[in-house]
Amino acid sequence: MDSQGKEKGIKALNDVVLAHDEAALAVMQADSCLLYQKQYYATILLAQRIKEEMLQKFELEKMIEKMNSEKKRYESMAIPGILVPTDKHGKHLVRVMAKPKRHRRTKSEIQRKYKCRSGHCSKSYGSEGSLNQHIKLKHPEYWNEIINSGKVRKL
Repeated sequence: MDSQGKEKGIKALNDVVLAHDEAALAVMQADSCLLYQKQYYATILLAQRIKEEMLQKFELEKMIEKMNSEKKRYESMAIPGILVPTDKHGKHLVRVMAKPKRHRRTKSEIQRKYKCRSGHCSKSYGSEGSLNQHIKLKHPEYWNEIINSGKVRKL
């Protein structure tokens, strides 16, 4: 084989390799284009799904807000001992409001200005009613004396 034939053979071989590389490159470009298209459509679908979920979330928040306002309205109407609305299982839709606890004064908060006047007793009380109860229970003879004299009205 002469050198020209060799060169032609090498050139033909290079052309085949180059054509093969170009074909492989075209296939790779087509694959990457297809992959890009798939990702693009997946992104669009995800965006639509997010939009639907956001709308559903907004609707649920509105429903919760409405239910809370109705609950507050029923709670404000609830009176102890009065029937309140119930669900299908018989549970109350609102809490029945109980009377608020009465504040009871502690020992240190009570000003003991009512003193027992019965002979040897040194007790003192914060209210006249408490003093009268003490006298009635602990000093019945003195209590009868007070009642008979008319100094205290009968309970």
